[in-house]
Amino acid sequence: MTSLDATLFRSLKNLTELNLAFNCLNEIQMSTFVCLKKLRLLLLNRNSIKRIVKSNQDTYMNSLETFDLSNNQLNDLSGLLASQMPKLLFIFVKNNPFCLNRQLLIQNMININRQKLN
Repeated sequence: MTSLDATLFRSLKNLTELNLAFNCLNEIQMSTFVCLKKLRLLLLNRNSIKRIVKSNQDTYMNSLETFDLSNNQLNDLSGLLASQMPKLLFIFVKNNPFCLNRQLLIQNMININRQKLN
């Protein structure tokens, strides 16, 4: 599988865990997951994801706690907005060729945690 159809998960509204690891996905449209309001765990590790396209929704992954994007081809996380994932506790991004500096990446993770405390 190299891409996800935007309507793929519409009938799975009660899904809490989704494992799409070890595929050949190369781009993720975050709007694909809009209907998954109860999703707590999303595994997208070990794909070939180069780009994350953000959603225009204010919040769309209200229940997401764990998001694994490790072992992909991501250069940045600009398609992810912490405000759209208010319950996010863990995000795994190791083994990606990030172009941004390490300090900026750490600052972005700190900002995600600060939002949770407010």
